[in-house]
Amino acid sequence: MAYQCREKGKGNTIHGLVWCNTSLCDLCLVTEMGLELVKLAPKLDGVKLVKHEKRAVDWFHYYHPCRTLLLCSGKDHSCLQPFQLLPDKLLKLPDFDPEVAVAPGGRRSRLTFSKVSSIVLVAIY
Repeated sequence: MAYQCREKGKGNTIHGLVWCNTSLCDLCLVTEMGLELVKLAPKLDGVKLVKHEKRAVDWFHYYHPCRTLLLCSGKDHSCLQPFQLLPDKLLKLPDFDPEVAVAPGGRRSRLTFSKVSSIVLVAIY
């Protein structure tokens, strides 16, 4: 079985993949250029692209108990966009911009993965 990223020829890099095992898709490929939801097709000995959510991605976190992806994107890499992998669809939740330091000259600092390694995704009941 082989699969190529949708935006392969445009300098796209894979950040990681998530085994989500829902009726919509079996895995979610997180790339620099978005999310690719893929369904394994064992009868065809291949894979099928189910959905492509195009957006620039700098880094991501995944919380499996809620099947929630948190993507960092935006011009200054300061926008956090959550997605939830529901059994039958990809739910795009409202994005938010956390407070980040403003450097001299009015430029916002980047929200890099090393700065946010303390982000924890949790379910509150």
